[in-house]
Amino acid sequence: MAEMELMEALPSPTRFLQAMGVPLPIRAELEELEAWWEAEGKDISTMIDRMGTPWLRAYDRFGHRIDEILYPPDYRRMLLQGYRAGAVWRAFEGEGLAATFLIGYVTAFYDAGLYCPYTVSLATALALRKYGDPALQARFLPPLLRRDGEVWQGATWMTEAGGGSDLGATVETVARPEGEHWRLTGEKYFASNAGAELAVVAARPEGAPRTVRGLALFLLPRYREDGTLNYLIRRLKDKIGTRSVPTGEVELRESEAYLLGRPETGIYEILEVLNVSRVANSVGSVALMQRTVAEALAFAARRIAFGRPVLQHPLMRRQFAERIRELQAAFALTWATVRMLEEVWPERPPYPGALSPLPPAHPSGQILDGGAGGADGEVGDGGPRRDGGAGGVSGGALAAGGHDLAHLGRHAPPADPGRAGGDGAERRPPCALRVARPVGRPPRPGGNSRPGGGPPPASPGGTGGPRRAPLPGSGPLHRRGPRPEPALRDLICLGS
Repeated sequence: MAEMELMEALPSPTRFLQAMGVPLPIRAELEELEAWWEAEGKDISTMIDRMGTPWLRAYDRFGHRIDEILYPPDYRRMLLQGYRAGAVWRAFEGEGLAATFLIGYVTAFYDAGLYCPYTVSLATALALRKYGDPALQARFLPPLLRRDGEVWQGATWMTEAGGGSDLGATVETVARPEGEHWRLTGEKYFASNAGAELAVVAARPEGAPRTVRGLALFLLPRYREDGTLNYLIRRLKDKIGTRSVPTGEVELRESEAYLLGRPETGIYEILEVLNVSRVANSVGSVALMQRTVAEALAFAARRIAFGRPVLQHPLMRRQFAERIRELQAAFALTWATVRMLEEVWPERPPYPGALSPLPPAHPSGQILDGGAGGADGEVGDGGPRRDGGAGGVSGGALAAGGHDLAHLGRHAPPADPGRAGGDGAERRPPCALRVARPVGRPPRPGGNSRPGGGPPPASPGGTGGPRRAPLPGSGPLHRRGPRPEPALRDLICLGS
């Protein structure tokens, strides 16, 4: 794709999606949503971010506990734009799961924090539709799929004070059966979209083992059947980014909840919920990458140095070309994952194959990696400060564990001799993802280490010892010749 064509598309998320060859069955709706953001949404989003942490009103004037989260009235108007456009309902009644990620991409380009409520609401609705019994679906699913101001929101609460990655060891919330529902007691430490009408929650049934196989997934309403609060918000977090989604600490005190799926497969259902968030985190991170490059490009076109805009200097143009190639690669990998998720999400455990989650730290790390804004990124008046904070949160490092822990989730579980084949052999997931080396760069023989080990090779003109430091001007930025571009076939592996 021509460099100029991509540069011209960078300021618009819808045009960039089209330039990258993504099918847009809801193009008119995306353009309408983008037009609203340009006309009104950007100013509202900036105001919400400047206000900082929203205010939690715990009690009304009569002393009754209400746990109301107070935002300016325009916040609700901004929030409803995505729900009306189909951030949730299109997965069930419209163009499918991929359409919800298109809406999420446009939203995250302007406000990554606002994409979080849409993501966790979608994950809640998918889990309810897939694992809830018919009576539970009839009661709770229609409000999540509304297209008006009365739409319900969802949430996904797994993380407790001990940490978020090792669920088997850190989930202390206990579930006790009571008639047709369960009672949950515990605390959730990083509960995004606090105040949601519904949440899916990880808890351990009484007597279950203290491993991941002892966990189950539950649906938690905001209110009990008698109309009283079903969970309490202890406080809201003061975050560095994504201030357009309230995140708090939640207390469960004999809270009413409903089992989703079966207790013995609960960990798989929990991970399915997290997989939706991981893919959405990557979509949002790539949208932020696009916005960051677009803003840096606009800045470089205006800033004058040595008598001309810095964008016209060869080294700056080369840096932008590198950033755009990185954006293309991250976009290709992310959208391949979106297509895979849409194909496999109806499957139930035990699975015939495994969807390997995209490591979420890669796209978000690119957001934080330099730019042309200079000191603008260090002060509160510039976009880079806000985008960097949002990138660190949206990239999944907090929600899905660090980069190495994300890679641990890519491996297939041990083979079950009782399943197809019966030979106990380990089987490679049919749609595992990997980040490969750029085209044209051969692998180093023997992996990352030299064959046979030993000391470093002798420096030129010497007899041994470490290599001399490179001369100034000989680093990667001064490398001559074209840089190999990553191709989609080398970024993903679809074969078994």
